[in-house]
Amino acid sequence: MEGYGFPPHLAPREGRDGWWFTADVGVLDESGYLTLAGRADDCFKTSAGYLVNPGQIVHALTAHPRVTEAVVLPVRSPDGPVIGALVECEGAVDAGELRAEAARTLPAWLHPQVLAVTDRLPRLAGGKADREACQSILRHIRGWSDPG
Repeated sequence: MEGYGFPPHLAPREGRDGWWFTADVGVLDESGYLTLAGRADDCFKTSAGYLVNPGQIVHALTAHPRVTEAVVLPVRSPDGPVIGALVECEGAVDAGELRAEAARTLPAWLHPQVLAVTDRLPRLAGGKADREACQSILRHIRGWSDPG
């Protein structure tokens, strides 16, 4: 990590085999290549009891060539949290296309139960996707009122 911006006076942290513990989730393949899949602190449990890593679903959805960004989050349904995805696309993309894209690479329990396509995600002042606004949009699409 030399040259990564750490001040030279900081001592390296303790790790294991040169790796540091973080909240990042990844897979190390046979050749030692690390693929990041998201963060453990972004994971959530669905009402069906599955632990969901949103990064996996984002990766599957952004494989579509017209997808520019995807927000995957737990959507509060009357029966508990379900997987929701609001997807920003360039040009016309049908939600069915995106469902098919996800089905190619994800197990059925990771398919979004609520999925919508937009040409522009709602954003916070700093430019990041507004997750609360995304959840509100997805709840509205399903006809679920926002908790008051």
